[in-house]
Amino acid sequence: MNTMKEKCIFILLTALMFGCGNNIKTTTKYNTTTSLKLEVDSICIPLDSLSLPVYPSASFVYSNNEHTYLYAFNTKTWSIDVFNLNNRLVESHIVLNREGANGVPYIKALQVLSPDSLVCFDDSGFFILNANGNIICKEVIRYTASDCVGNLELGEFTQPFYDIKKGIIYGNLITSKEPYPYPDGQELFAAYHVKTQKWKLLPIYLPSFMEKYWRNLGQNNHLNMWISDGLICYNFTCLSDIFVYDISKQSNTVAGGKSRMVKSDVSLYKGDDNNEKAKWQHC
Repeated sequence: MNTMKEKCIFILLTALMFGCGNNIKTTTKYNTTTSLKLEVDSICIPLDSLSLPVYPSASFVYSNNEHTYLYAFNTKTWSIDVFNLNNRLVESHIVLNREGANGVPYIKALQVLSPDSLVCFDDSGFFILNANGNIICKEVIRYTASDCVGNLELGEFTQPFYDIKKGIIYGNLITSKEPYPYPDGQELFAAYHVKTQKWKLLPIYLPSFMEKYWRNLGQNNHLNMWISDGLICYNFTCLSDIFVYDISKQSNTVAGGKSRMVKSDVSLYKGDDNNEKAKWQHC
């Protein structure tokens, strides 16, 4: 066994936010008017020869009544690796096909509804895998309006959420409108109804600071989100505030995230907007 792999597996903070269980402190307390508190502990898992020390692509933490698992897409072995976070061991590897009727494309986002129902997102839409890695459902989704086309953003911090009870997929909407990625007056989030294949734009817009300055923030204008049953939580890399949208009430509240240890303000980028290197250096 490789010495590096024997040491530990790095579990991303964003993955741990989804689950909780024995020996894992992931407690979130939210007051809709004042604050949001998150506590996370890291854990180490000895890896086998097939697992990766870091998973740069899709991952998801799933909990049942007994255990908490990390599901992660392995881009090298083309499999979904399953880790038992309570027992701290590699549970299994779900081997995927690259071609054929069950051919699985590059997975950009992942959500586990049950061990036998894994929702995977790629650039064209979504598909659902069973526990054996076979595709049991597949659908192409695309947002189309009179003045633009678009789809849900797929990224490490912008993973869609499939509400299986309602049959709705929620996510950050990206369209062909200019300026990218925040056209004037464009809603930030949308809901896709799987049964009717209809879209609904949610009344969530850029906060005033972002609306005024996002072009001058370099790479500090990115949106990060976490969606669960009934709530869309999101923030921006330039702001300390955390925004929470209640889907059923259609109301948005703000939790002040001002740090007591470091400055919460971000300086404006005043360089060439086409200079990507300078924009990254401004982070």
